[in-house]
Amino acid sequence: MSPDVRASACRCRRFTLVEMVAVLIIGGILVAVAGIGLANAAHGFERARATNETAQKAQLAIGRLTKELTAGATVSATTATSITFSSPRYPGGQTVALAGTQLRLGADTLVDEVSNFSVSTTAGLRPSITFSLRLADTDSITYAATVFP
Repeated sequence: MSPDVRASACRCRRFTLVEMVAVLIIGGILVAVAGIGLANAAHGFERARATNETAQKAQLAIGRLTKELTAGATVSATTATSITFSSPRYPGGQTVALAGTQLRLGADTLVDEVSNFSVSTTAGLRPSITFSLRLADTDSITYAATVFP
């Protein structure tokens, strides 16, 4: 066998240092982009979970107020931020009011971290009570209900 054939047969195609560095740089860029995407997805999930939890708290409070005021309640007094009523469950009367950041039904806390609570009433043939609340977690969302006691 001639020396040229033997030398060409032994030469194997190998990666150069430049090619290896280029592959590592491209791989690092891809991992960084994927990591940012995963971080954004995790942040979005956490924000959605917190919003859902806040919505559930507000819906429970609105549901409880609706139930209390429609169960044969007689409203005795209202202000812009409170309502006093009596019902078969509370014959001596009960007040729903904002105390600090807590919306309270008597001594019970319906929901905390409330930034705004308002009550409005209408008179006439079919009187109604409209109440709304806004929680501190979601300043842009207002939860409201209208009740016909």
